[in-house]
Amino acid sequence: MKQCSKDFFEEAGQFCYVSKMPFLRSAKEAKNRNPFCKGALATYLWLEERCYDALLQERMLVRRFLEELEHQYALLREKSDTPYRAGQLHALTTFKKYIEDKFL
Repeated sequence: MKQCSKDFFEEAGQFCYVSKMPFLRSAKEAKNRNPFCKGALATYLWLEERCYDALLQERMLVRRFLEELEHQYALLREKSDTPYRAGQLHALTTFKKYIEDKFL
């Protein structure tokens, strides 16, 4: 599996959204819901919510990662100037630029 988790959950959520539509329509049209239709609809709704929750958790994970990156950068800026520190700052700055250009 080479997809990233974001793509996986977006596509899975989209699948559930599309798949629930026939059951949603038939549930609205029928006065008494068919038990099969009701079960399928409830499950697709549940799966769609789980995909949405997973996407929110992933966004929070990215945000925490970026906050940690900023925290480490701030800690390094406070340390005395050495070639080792300069290398660390260079690596963090280069990585931060890459992330901003590629993803943000």
